[in-house]
Amino acid sequence: MVRHFWQEVDEWLALCASGSIAYETIDLMGMQASSLSSANMALRDSRLEDAVHFYATALQETPELAKHIDFNIHWLSRTLQGDEENTVLAASTLHPPTGKELPSGEVLVIVLSHTLARGGETGRLLSRRANHRVGVLALLEGGESTIEALIRILRTAEAKYALVVADETFPARDWLRQAHHALTSHHAEVALGNTGVPTSVPEWMNALAPPKLLAQALRNRSIGEAEKVEVPNFLLAYTGEGDGGASASADIRSNIQVVEVSPSEEHQEITHVSEDVCVIMPSVDVDRARHTAQLLHDRAGMASSIVIACDVERQGFIPTLNQVARSNAASWVVYLAEDALPGEAWLRKAHEKLVSNEKSLLAFNCGKWHGRVAAFGMVKRSWAYGLYGNQILYEGYQSHRADNELTVLARAQNEFLYAPDCVLVEYDPRKDFRSSERVASNFRRADARLFRERFQENFGGLVTSEQLEPLEEEYLKVRAHYAKQGPVMGGSQV
Repeated sequence: MVRHFWQEVDEWLALCASGSIAYETIDLMGMQASSLSSANMALRDSRLEDAVHFYATALQETPELAKHIDFNIHWLSRTLQGDEENTVLAASTLHPPTGKELPSGEVLVIVLSHTLARGGETGRLLSRRANHRVGVLALLEGGESTIEALIRILRTAEAKYALVVADETFPARDWLRQAHHALTSHHAEVALGNTGVPTSVPEWMNALAPPKLLAQALRNRSIGEAEKVEVPNFLLAYTGEGDGGASASADIRSNIQVVEVSPSEEHQEITHVSEDVCVIMPSVDVDRARHTAQLLHDRAGMASSIVIACDVERQGFIPTLNQVARSNAASWVVYLAEDALPGEAWLRKAHEKLVSNEKSLLAFNCGKWHGRVAAFGMVKRSWAYGLYGNQILYEGYQSHRADNELTVLARAQNEFLYAPDCVLVEYDPRKDFRSSERVASNFRRADARLFRERFQENFGGLVTSEQLEPLEEEYLKVRAHYAKQGPVMGGSQV
């Protein structure tokens, strides 16, 4: 395909040079050059954003060459495609596609970007995490008005719904099901996404709605009187720089420390954990962990001790977490990883909910499990130690399923709370392009077998079979459980 493409480019450059094809020229940086040849040259030089913009200009100037220009644009778009079934199309605000030129699908997702790579990556994530066929348009912002371009696109779109996001967006898994279910169950016209942190974007962004309604909202700069519903599980986490709610923690003293953890130093004391909440982050990448820890502090909204636990001997997440937890006396322990991305007041909200509801385990909105697993959790130490003696997570597991077990036990004992407005995202886009969990480097089949065995044995008598029966399908017959939810765009309950 690449060889065929460059043959096309060479043929058209030769035809242009020979004068066999006549078209207008434009002045480009003081040189007379056609938009088409400039686009081809930009593409050859891997200046992809320039190529898209020049092709858009060429479409306006030489509509008789639309077939060949469209070929090149679609080839460019295929570089963003990956192996997903959904269509990803690159375009420029200089000449936005309309009507049947737009990607097909019940849902049209428009990603605003200044770089093709970033816009394409975000588009692929939205496509993959929708679990439903959607059309994705990576729209490069150019000299023309982005608003006017969006209005033209949305007014002619044939999709049932549309969504406009920035390229600094990380979507939750199954975001489309969450948004569509909210629309149908609340008889609403617009589902407002949860960005996790305050942003300055207009109301029509991060909103799933009929295209023509969004076009009107862009024209009026407001969604207006349309029926709206806020959907915490319709998570479109903002990943960019900015305040992100940091002002809420501006007056809170930072207590971040780095400790080396190894089995040979089991009895070391961590003397600076003086707060009632200890956030423990097992780590093998200290630089990344420091960045994450500072962000966790800045957006916490309350005082806590944050411990970066360097796993110097690679003993694993679970024993490292448990060892640090044993070295301090905080009443509450938060366990998370280096790839955590916090929302505004993530810790304060979680602490308040646990205390006011008198629960022992809270699952954060991690953008993946929707409360089924407390992958990142906040747990009452006394409750966890009542289960396992002196462990937060059961050390029989090597790397997976310990969080599943803790969640199941909390649900069975009515000690569990899921808070979708407490955002703590597992931010690792690469994980979505693995074929399954088993491709992960730390996956252990033994963990899956152990979880099933312990479930069937009532986790060593910690709960009864009667308490576990309502949870059996959800955790042991996962495919059957998800199959009952029905189609993504159906009316089934979530």
